[in-house]
Amino acid sequence: MNIIFLDINGVLIDDNPPFISNTFLFNSEAMTNISKLIEITNSKIVISSNWKIGMKNNSIYWQSIIQNFRNYGILNSLISVTPTLCNYRNSYNKSEEISAWLSENFYVTKYIVISNKYLNTSLDNVLIKTSNEKYFNKLDLYNSIRLLNSDITLKKMQ
Repeated sequence: MNIIFLDINGVLIDDNPPFISNTFLFNSEAMTNISKLIEITNSKIVISSNWKIGMKNNSIYWQSIIQNFRNYGILNSLISVTPTLCNYRNSYNKSEEISAWLSENFYVTKYIVISNKYLNTSLDNVLIKTSNEKYFNKLDLYNSIRLLNSDITLKKMQ
């Protein structure tokens, strides 16, 4: 199974996303590109963003993920979240959380990490680093497809 470890900030939204009807609205181009990536590569989503912390209490952040994924028809692709691991400084380490998730889930064949920050770990070879100004754009989509399915052509993106 192909897995996409997905961050939210800088990938699907910026620092001040629109807020309508108790939901943060994700960038439409980024969501369309994520939808295409899921369809083309037959991938599943694992949320690696700190927004996952709101899942247990159904916070506005978690509700926003659910609503936006539902609006773009990809809610059924959301299968999990990475564990929340804090270090001695009470900060989160996305790389460790992804590695911990992978060690518990042996059915993964290929995976990528989509984030707006470098991880500075062995996971950097599967990292699609977005630009804060461009979200998850067409170039990121192309590079993601190349990492997950090298035999998929650009023609399927259209």
